[in-house]
Amino acid sequence: MFFYHTGEEVRKGDLVLWGLRRGIVEFILVPNTENAEDYDVPEGGVMLLVDWEGNAKSSIVESPDKERIFDEDLEFVERAK
Repeated sequence: MFFYHTGEEVRKGDLVLWGLRRGIVEFILVPNTENAEDYDVPEGGVMLLVDWEGNAKSSIVESPDKERIFDEDLEFVERAK
């Protein structure tokens, strides 16, 4: 499990702010799995789909600290409906 700096558990589909950009948690990279290794984050993390200018979107991998907590750059907004 991973957590936002405000204490909420990170879940697939969460609406977030990544810096000042809106995003969504696409999926969670479980630590020490082949999937996490493929994305070069053996300690795990999340894949975000982030809005850019216009209609452009990009996938971004974000990793937590050793306590599995993300810093303030990844802010929880709300759970997916």
